[in-house]
Amino acid sequence: NYDIPITNFQTIPEGPVRAKLTFGMLEGDRSLEGDELLMKNTSGDYVKLSTDTRPEDNFFNSRITMNGEDFLDRNPASSNTLGYDLGLFELDNTGNQFLDNNQTSTSIRIASTRELFNFYMIGFSVHVWEPTLQDFMLTSESYDIAPGETTVLSLNIDNGWNDDIQDLNISTIIPEGFDFVGVIGLPDGVSYSYDEDTRVLTFTKDSITLDDTAFSLNFEVRAKSRCFFVENDCQDSISIQSNATYNGTINPSGFTSLSSHTKDACEIHNDDATTFNVDMGDQGCDPNFVEQTFELSACVFDGMMDLTTYIPDGMPDNGTYTYTSGNGGELDNGIFNPRNADAGQHLVTYSVPDETCTRSLEFQIDLNRDCPNPNCELEDIIISKALTLNGDNINDVFLVSTEEDCNYTYDITIFNRWGNIVYENPDYQNDWEGTAPENAMGEAYTLPTGTYYYILKVVELDNQAKSGYFYLGTD
Repeated sequence: NYDIPITNFQTIPEGPVRAKLTFGMLEGDRSLEGDELLMKNTSGDYVKLSTDTRPEDNFFNSRITMNGEDFLDRNPASSNTLGYDLGLFELDNTGNQFLDNNQTSTSIRIASTRELFNFYMIGFSVHVWEPTLQDFMLTSESYDIAPGETTVLSLNIDNGWNDDIQDLNISTIIPEGFDFVGVIGLPDGVSYSYDEDTRVLTFTKDSITLDDTAFSLNFEVRAKSRCFFVENDCQDSISIQSNATYNGTINPSGFTSLSSHTKDACEIHNDDATTFNVDMGDQGCDPNFVEQTFELSACVFDGMMDLTTYIPDGMPDNGTYTYTSGNGGELDNGIFNPRNADAGQHLVTYSVPDETCTRSLEFQIDLNRDCPNPNCELEDIIISKALTLNGDNINDVFLVSTEEDCNYTYDITIFNRWGNIVYENPDYQNDWEGTAPENAMGEAYTLPTGTYYYILKVVELDNQAKSGYFYLGTD
């Protein structure tokens, strides 16, 4: 006799227990009897096993069998394998005679009273009632993340076995490289908590039945600032993993599942942590770095620019603002006034010194003076009442002006007293000196003394118009 103990399993807690055996043997001659396969029953006695093709006194008989029948779907399909035995069969465990509920061990015996044979393989499987989190993957849309960026992680939750899940508890330690932002779209029946001291995010759900639809648990995290990674030897990756504990309804034993990031070639979970690559960009681990650059465009008349609103979440707001380049702008603790600034690019830097590095933001402000002043109105426009062409440099041109720098475009038309157009210009530049257009001889000439009339349209005010008259003196 040769006994083989089988341990480290547990049968279902109630109901019929099912099990299968498989084996491999050499030199089991078909004509020689006396070879036996036995199994210990629940009374502690060894009982001979048999199938339709394997008698209890000649169990190893040169066959390849499956579930009590010759397995011939092979080449060559010989029914007598001349001393080679391979088999798979379901144990006849009627009345749980061999395996009872909650059993954790048994023993197989190989015996012979006559024949010599070589045993080389035995396999045992037992049917269990067990819940399991199928496809328990912790995923994200991207696994590359820059300092300060956020990402959403998703846990797939699906009861994919044969018992309902009870008392599900999923805990995730948020690694130091991340800050917890919040949970997104919490499913019905799921609650969560986050402990800022232990950094543990916990989801709980009372039960998940076999009929429940799979769902996901989504939560958002933010990568720490660049200073964190500089201070931690330029850490280039962050790993995170979730751990689930739960019970079954039929099988109340405790179960544990680890989330996975990858699967093997057979689509089996690797139980590995989900890993993100930290992208430090072109600045690498330089302790003095520009964390973000904002390219802003504005008109000098737009009013105050509040740069404090651009400080990203997680960055301290007690840093220093510096007017680095440009002329005429005024900076007061993050408030930039462009009213008197020159056109072109202005640079403001916001810096937050840390123990080992300085975090900075850059504001590249492109200012434009070729834009209307919102503080101006049509009534603010001042128009010449007289034009005297006597060479004294006083009232020598027809002047349109404003006290404010309104930056208007003027479309002007001037008429004589008979309603004839004597001058017109869609973009008047304060340069008309009382001349009329070229006549038929191709020459321009100075208009005669008299009263003239104008219509002035302002392009930026949807061509709103002012009209009036002025005196032109040429003597």
